[in-house]
Amino acid sequence: MNIGDSLASIAINSGADDIDGTVGNEEIMHEAGSTTRLDYSRDELSRLVESAGLVPVKRNSDYSQTEVYVRRCKPQEVSLPVLTDA
Repeated sequence: MNIGDSLASIAINSGADDIDGTVGNEEIMHEAGSTTRLDYSRDELSRLVESAGLVPVKRNSDYSQTEVYVRRCKPQEVSLPVLTDA
């Protein structure tokens, strides 16, 4: 995820259906100046999806198998900003 938490939250609420994938060694975006983290855990990504009011789903690379992901621990919640019409 190279767009940061806040923009990722807006993106998934605007129709994006995937906020992370398997990238073995991302270099291009960070060579171009991205400063986002590369070490998000499944629980952290799940928290991001849930804070946007959505259900986190784990899937395989060709989307043929999916399952709802349930976090192992739920630390103190911090909601991310979500774009609204207000």
